[in-house]
Amino acid sequence: AVDALIALSDPRLEEISRSLAEDPVIWPSKLAESLIPRLFPSNLPVDRLCCVLGRITRSPRSVDYLDHYWSPVIASVEISREYLSALREGMVNLVCVGLKWHSEWCRFTSERQHLHLSLASVCLRQIADGDSADDLLWACVLVLRLQRQEQHPPTDQERINTLKAALADGVLWPREKAFWMDDAFCQRFHPKDKVEERFYELSQHGPISLNSEADQAWVLTALSDAKRPQAERALMLEAALYGVWDGQGDWRDYAVKLADKVADVPELVAALEEKTRPRPVDPKWEKMKERHRKQGEDDRRREAKNHASWIQFWREVASHPQTAFSPDKSGSTAWSLWQVMSRSGEESRSSGWSRRFIEKYFSKEVADRLRIAMGQMWRSDRPTLRSERTEGEKNTYLIRWQLGLAAIAAEAEDRNWARKLSQDEAELAARYVPMELNGFPSWFEDLVLAHPAAVDAVLGPELLDELNQVAKTHVHCMFLQCIRDSSENITKTLLPRIQAWFEDFTHDVKEGEDAAAVAERLRRVVDLLLRAGDAGCKAKILATARQQLGNGVDFAFERVWLPVLMRLSPAEGVEQLEKMVSKLSPLEQDQVLQWISFLFGDRSDCADGIGEAEFTPALLLRLVRLAYQHVHPSGDAVHDGIFTPGLRDHAERGRAVLVDALLNARGPEGWAAKLEMANDPMFSHFRDRALHLSRQKAAEEIESAAMHDSQAVQIDRYQESPPVTREEMFQVLKDRLDDIDELLLRDDSPRAAWALISEEKVMRREIARELGRSANHAYVVDQESVTADEKETDIRLRATASEQQAVIELKLADKRPGRDLRDTIKDQLVKKYMASELCRSGCLLITVASDGSWEHPDSKARLDVEGLRTMLEAEKVKVVAELSDLLPLHLEVRVLDLRPRIPTEKTSKRKKSPGAND
Repeated sequence: AVDALIALSDPRLEEISRSLAEDPVIWPSKLAESLIPRLFPSNLPVDRLCCVLGRITRSPRSVDYLDHYWSPVIASVEISREYLSALREGMVNLVCVGLKWHSEWCRFTSERQHLHLSLASVCLRQIADGDSADDLLWACVLVLRLQRQEQHPPTDQERINTLKAALADGVLWPREKAFWMDDAFCQRFHPKDKVEERFYELSQHGPISLNSEADQAWVLTALSDAKRPQAERALMLEAALYGVWDGQGDWRDYAVKLADKVADVPELVAALEEKTRPRPVDPKWEKMKERHRKQGEDDRRREAKNHASWIQFWREVASHPQTAFSPDKSGSTAWSLWQVMSRSGEESRSSGWSRRFIEKYFSKEVADRLRIAMGQMWRSDRPTLRSERTEGEKNTYLIRWQLGLAAIAAEAEDRNWARKLSQDEAELAARYVPMELNGFPSWFEDLVLAHPAAVDAVLGPELLDELNQVAKTHVHCMFLQCIRDSSENITKTLLPRIQAWFEDFTHDVKEGEDAAAVAERLRRVVDLLLRAGDAGCKAKILATARQQLGNGVDFAFERVWLPVLMRLSPAEGVEQLEKMVSKLSPLEQDQVLQWISFLFGDRSDCADGIGEAEFTPALLLRLVRLAYQHVHPSGDAVHDGIFTPGLRDHAERGRAVLVDALLNARGPEGWAAKLEMANDPMFSHFRDRALHLSRQKAAEEIESAAMHDSQAVQIDRYQESPPVTREEMFQVLKDRLDDIDELLLRDDSPRAAWALISEEKVMRREIARELGRSANHAYVVDQESVTADEKETDIRLRATASEQQAVIELKLADKRPGRDLRDTIKDQLVKKYMASELCRSGCLLITVASDGSWEHPDSKARLDVEGLRTMLEAEKVKVVAELSDLLPLHLEVRVLDLRPRIPTEKTSKRKKSPGAND
């Protein structure tokens, strides 16, 4: 609004300017500092500006918004000299408030130190305009003294350096004047009696660094000036001795010549004699210097010897590789080259093998010979596993085992290396895997694919040993972490071990164990199983979570099972959280903060999945209400600058995640939940904003139906667009099955021909052919596609505009029992073919070609075709309800009735009554 008024040169800017200075209540500090760069300078007189600056506070560690935006304005806009001088004077007065020497930090500090960079910009502007007033020099010294030891961004540091250079070049002010102004500043705010300390402060931290060329003349003149106070001449004596000597000749001869300049002051003569008197030799110091000299010589000789040895070794290997890799020298040559590779910096790999390095400094022949030699070395060794070592040696290993690790990496250059290994060699290679310090070796997946049994036999017990060790604070399960970060093939091989350990876990904390460490280990196991386990594994975890939370567990284990329940069954999770909160007393409200923090705060898996469909808008509204009841904004922590987040901050983050999820909820249910929230008095403080965001989200939902250009062309050309979402894929599947039902009712129906088919593969081809004819460029048809579990599906439809898929499982029902048809829905169609996130649309399609009946699996009643259809529909509903918490499914059951619809003419005549025949 102020920007608009400025653009219009509105006369009410004067009223705003006056109010900004006189009404601090209605102009908060952050708003006021944001207006200064906008109103400066024409709409903000100096007195008002300084009044506003005086009440702006800033944390030492916060970003200076005012300086960032105001300093460029100071440097660029048109400002009168009088305005600048008054502004500089006013800012100096502000910065000097509370100015003192902080003995602990060894620096000057001020209550308004955050203004010193803006003051530097004002000083630079005046210097650029040619101003050379003494007051300006004082302001420059003030800025440079306050910036000492502060860390500034490059642009801010550039201003400080420019200001220091302006004082050092001696153009506006002689260097002598700047030096004495700095001394006057220091003596005013932090006086020093000892001349040595006084000179040290000026020479080391002042704006002027003395040198012989620029400062020797005026220093010696001041030293000889008998009218100067003795303290100033004593300071100049220090400067003459240690600041402006040109280094020519002997320093003591130079110091003796200074005696004539202070001959009239006996105290200075005595001081000069004391400073030039030779110091007594310290035997300990001389001994230490001699020891340091000898050590340096020894290091240089050793380095030269090593370098010469390397040159000789390089020549032998490069010139005579056959000799270097002969049977009696091969091992030592490989060892030396491996040590060089492992220390070759950026050119080495983490494994310690780098063919590029060897070929660069030797040759391809040497690299090939080294690879063969190292291959023999890893096979001749046998690393021990951690579980096989004694207690004191569990975290140790032999260096030569890392050579073996590099040797296998060299052998893995052959893509088929793992398949060439015997069972014993594969088990031996698996023993080298734990030698990799960060994760698993790059070749480990090849070994897993070629020899999964060998890997499990060696590393499976090692994994269980790590999981069964005593859990203590700061003890981390590295093997488990490596599995979590590894590929799917590695995880799948070792997952049964982890699942078996989980099934045997009793939640008991053993003697000497830390409960939090036990729970953290369990949490990592559960997280891995949820990521990589199948639906049955997730169902077991969900059942365990229900049982543990129902029985009541310690807080450490609540952090394991409450997020699990919230992820796998959000409705139960919300109900459980509400139940737990209701049992707390007013003195235990911090417990709610912890729950909200680890459920929905940073690094929470629940927070990552809270936007999924399982978290309905109604559930989100319940969570938001609970969060606002116990983490109300009125009690939010207020931070200025950098801070370390605490429990309250994480709970606030969780509350924000829940509110965002609710405001982003889609559909009619989402709109209703947002309206209910907006009308709840608990959220009255942002009712208007909630309604605005709800309308905006509704508009986005309407617009989201808009198509890309290619989809519009598809609609225009084929009268439909390819499916993009899961729901659209399922709708296309049902539409095409409806088309097949319609086809069977036409005069040219293939009903009779299909009824004669007795093999499923033939029927599959016919149905796939019809689905392909009606694809209309919306999908392509695959027959007998193979899933990740090597299971073949009957028919799979793949969308052409997305990765969505739909699967059809075909059964000829005439020769199959009812139980077989019913169990196909869950055991085969859902669990095997619909496990992928991209294939959650499926249909059980059965054909009936003759009259018959089926036995109900439960009631044993005989079912006709309609009864069979009803039984399968009921099973579909049951499966969807049972697995909806784990898998969002879209299921369909279709029965293709291929029996004759209308009796033939001959059959009809036989059924006429005798009277009709007469």
